Amino acid sequence: MKKIPFKISSMIVAVLRRSKRLLLICHRNPDGDALGATLALYSVLRLQLKREVILLCNDVVPENFRFLPYFFEFRTKLDPHKDRFDTVVFLDTADRKQIGLEKFLPIIFNKKINRINIDHHHDNSCFGDINLVVDSSSTSEVIFRLLKNFGWEITSQIATCLLTGIYTDTGSFQHDNATRETFQIASELILKGARLNLIIRNTFQYKPLSRLRLWGRALRRIRRDQKEGINVSVITKKDLEEVGATLDDLEGVVSVINTIPNTKATILLSEKNNRDEIKGSIRTEMDDVDVSQIASLFGGGGHKKASGFSLPGRLERTGRGGWKIVK
Repeated sequence: MKKIPFKISSMIVAVLRRSKRLLLICHRNPDGDALGATLALYSVLRLQLKREVILLCNDVVPENFRFLPYFFEFRTKLDPHKDRFDTVVFLDTADRKQIGLEKFLPIIFNKKINRINIDHHHDNSCFGDINLVVDSSSTSEVIFRLLKNFGWEITSQIATCLLTGIYTDTGSFQHDNATRETFQIASELILKGARLNLIIRNTFQYKPLSRLRLWGRALRRIRRDQKEGINVSVITKKDLEEVGATLDDLEGVVSVINTIPNTKATILLSEKNNRDEIKGSIRTEMDDVDVSQIASLFGGGGHKKASGFSLPGRLERTGRGGWKIVK
């Protein structure tokens, strides 16, 4: 099994063990890997190390992940007068911009607080005091290795959290980041009690009517550059309101659009329903295309085959049936 850097990981474990109160943060618009990795570490800190821990995320956690333990412990705000912590751990967050939580950043980045950054994105900006960035299928896989290497118990609840992260970040084991090691870890997690059927039912198979209606609009609006092999589609705030959906319901549709034959890349642009901001999701299955480079042009990032970015503005129809971004 691939090793994680011992010196860095041992430094992280030493900080975790001497910390009394911790704050765990995952990236805005959290996905299965961000939540799985964060909740697995939360379980260890709370139950095995008996520490006080706060879970924080810029956005409300998607409903379909409520099967995960401690789902309801996530908060979107800090109380500057009551919340105290000596260590912050950022999970699955490639850059400081992906944290959100602008109002609370001065507290989070206080010089007196330890900052640990644990991630698997190759373009991580290493904004922590200690940075554990490992080339893996997911941050959940990194957490698995950390727990195993330092002898922490992986309970059935923790195993379910970690397998959720691995399962979702590998696209149900369909992406090429699902290596032999990934399958070995998944097998070990199942042996430890991870509930694979529960994970599949709440992630891959979770498609309420509002989601399907939203997908219908995204599929209907596909515009394709046949020569370049690029697909583009859009979703507006009005779409979300009319079908009773949220941005979380778009999870997976960009990958479906990307299955069009002879596609090099697919871009899905969606308006955020609480502010004038556009989220861009980019996917590819081509080995010679790196969509993270495209995302980086707009201040985003991610993986070589799955990346994203955010832009200020809103979507507006053009006279020729297309769409443009208006700031």
